[in-house]
Amino acid sequence: MFAEGPVRSGRAGANSSTEMTERSVMPRPSTYPVFERPSGWNALLPPRAPKTTAALEAVYEYVVIGAGYTGLAVARRLAELNSSATILLLEATEIGEGTSGRNSGFVLTAPLTAAAKDAEPTEKATRQLEIFDAGFEWLSRTVRDASIRCDWNEAGKYHAAATDEGVSNIRALARQYQVCGLRCDEIPQAEFARRIGSSYYKYAFHTGHNVFVQPAALVRGLADSLPANVTLLEQAPVLSVSGRGPFTVELSSRQVRAHKMVIANNGFAKRLGFLRNRIFNIYTYAGMTPELDDDELAGHGTDTEWGILPAARAGTTLRRTSGRRFLVRSLQSYEADRSGRQVDGTLEEIYRQRYPGLRSHRFEYVWGGALGLTMNAETCFGEIADNLYVSAGCNGVGIMKGTVYGKLLAEQIMGLDSNDVRDVRRMNAPTWIPPDPVLRWGVTMAMNKRTRQAGAER
Repeated sequence: MFAEGPVRSGRAGANSSTEMTERSVMPRPSTYPVFERPSGWNALLPPRAPKTTAALEAVYEYVVIGAGYTGLAVARRLAELNSSATILLLEATEIGEGTSGRNSGFVLTAPLTAAAKDAEPTEKATRQLEIFDAGFEWLSRTVRDASIRCDWNEAGKYHAAATDEGVSNIRALARQYQVCGLRCDEIPQAEFARRIGSSYYKYAFHTGHNVFVQPAALVRGLADSLPANVTLLEQAPVLSVSGRGPFTVELSSRQVRAHKMVIANNGFAKRLGFLRNRIFNIYTYAGMTPELDDDELAGHGTDTEWGILPAARAGTTLRRTSGRRFLVRSLQSYEADRSGRQVDGTLEEIYRQRYPGLRSHRFEYVWGGALGLTMNAETCFGEIADNLYVSAGCNGVGIMKGTVYGKLLAEQIMGLDSNDVRDVRRMNAPTWIPPDPVLRWGVTMAMNKRTRQAGAER
């Protein structure tokens, strides 16, 4: 609920006004994500012709910056609620190649974490589950109605631990699920090793509240099924935003104006001058194998598709996909993608530790993706100045949180008053963070510490 200060429905304060007007119109590639390598998920799909040309109007009722899960949900819901509205959705990259097509493909509908061993779920956590359930119904209906082929599989997920500390964390998480009335089933160690083909983990449980998807296929399908009154423009990075409504949006070749603006580019909002002391980016890295033959698949257990979320923040996520491939996700870097042998080698070593008997641990694709984080894991949500709205900071739950918060933000913009909108506005309040270089130093120190503490969870 914050820009440089609290979100409010009245006029912006002096800081917001200064921030809104002091924007450079010079090309600044850093205003949008630049990835070193293509997304493996997107590379598996047929080539897609990005929407790079459109007959743009001079003025739109709504301009949405960012066509990830949040921006797509905002645009879709605005169009559902007002079929005559003119809506422009701007994406800096190509749909499927951006951050939304680079995650591990978990649609998490129960955003509980094992951050505190003895923490009991609060009323807030219970309310978040209800909000996520409603958002999931909307997303699943959209996927079904639009016939989006994204390998949708409601198989649930595993949480697993390889260390004593991790076991303690995972057991605490299981208790949170149970107190919230959510089913979770403890898996005996030998049985879990049979299911995943590895005896690496000491303890695990299985729960629903997750859907596996091919994330690039999902985000492509959502973009290609937008209502007719949404104009999508890809490879159209926004260089600056100025004004107080109508707003002027500077693109590389022209300007457009908007009566209402929505900032939905997650951690890159601060690159345009918004939320500069509320949000930052962490890059994580994934490696995906070639298609595995029958013998190699047999070495990955009896479950035909599964995924593991780790017991530590710096831990490793694993996923066996429906497409006969295996994914390893780990490593972190601050505010910039990195590539090279160190990333590849570390991911391969993590894979080898869990599956030492395989003939090969090489990956066909290795890529990075950005997470928009806030210091206290709350989302920036609401109106930050007159007719200027934001939803950013998904904190690693991007598919589901981006979708449901984007939907609710559109409803707020349209003046719909609901318990869900009110509760999201009330519950989310990101704390202040210092600017660089202090932030860089602090985040780097924290990442290094968490990596050491994670131990074998990484």
